Amino acid sequence: MGDMGDLYRDWGAGKKAMRDKHGVDCPQCRAKQPKRTPTILLPGQRCKVDGCRDPRPRVSDEEFEAVTGWSVTRSTKRRADRGRRNSAD
Repeated sequence: MGDMGDLYRDWGAGKKAMRDKHGVDCPQCRAKQPKRTPTILLPGQRCKVDGCRDPRPRVSDEEFEAVTGWSVTRSTKRRADRGRRNSAD
């Protein structure tokens, strides 16, 4: 398979690993719609069906890297650093 195909396959496998390790069923989906399969929520994620939010803190970068094997570089951190440099000038 091509490079992009390998990338997407690895991405899907990483998401599945995160859901298997950290995912929990949405309690509101289970209560409001018992016949439907509940949404699997990761820590800090909001359910798109009923708006319930998982109260657990988000997974740390180190834990994410350990589960998925990916290197984490968050664009928001880079944007925040860039903003600080520009304001200091």
